[in-house]
Amino acid sequence: MAIYAVLTGDIVKSRQVALKKKLIETLTEALDTVKEKYQADYILYRGDSFQVVIPAASDAAIAAIIIRSKLISCSPQKKERWDARIAIGLGSISYWGAGITDSDGPAFHLSGKASDDLNHNKNRLLIKSPWPQTEKMLSLNTRFADDIISRWSRYSAETAYYNLVYNESQSLLAKRLNKSQPTINSRIATAKLDLIAAYIRHVTEYIKWEIDNDHN
Repeated sequence: MAIYAVLTGDIVKSRQVALKKKLIETLTEALDTVKEKYQADYILYRGDSFQVVIPAASDAAIAAIIIRSKLISCSPQKKERWDARIAIGLGSISYWGAGITDSDGPAFHLSGKASDDLNHNKNRLLIKSPWPQTEKMLSLNTRFADDIISRWSRYSAETAYYNLVYNESQSLLAKRLNKSQPTINSRIATAKLDLIAAYIRHVTEYIKWEIDNDHN
């Protein structure tokens, strides 16, 4: 049985956004990047909400962080900081309709439950899975990662975005962003990208382990 990731997201404080057109363009660019890298499908609706279906559940964490890093990095100013709440549900999809909104299954249900939970707390990233022990083990780590991401400046988020999308050396990343290597090194340290990378590996490995052991 195939295990998918369904990401249900919405823009934080979307009603206060002045540059709505620019925000939607930025979000669409982020979603297109995830679509291309992870063979995902997505729908953007109401201008501030979206849902993404990723065929490989193990790509869920990095996809969510790519979306958030793109939004934060393109924030127009400190007073208007763009970000998204993203609820991740892992599981099977029992019915494929004409589109995402017409499809159904445990992955959608868990993503919806995670979205409801996010609406009742200050967190912006949450993972729900069909494996209670794994969900419990990932929960605290996800809260730590979420806290780091939520504190990123635009510059930290920009560096994180290109680092996650292109996975390049610091020298190549410096050329891509037209910055010195010491500047990139400082940004990576400030953004705690070593911890974010470790978190992504941790989530990926746990999900793959569960799929390999329980769903052959």
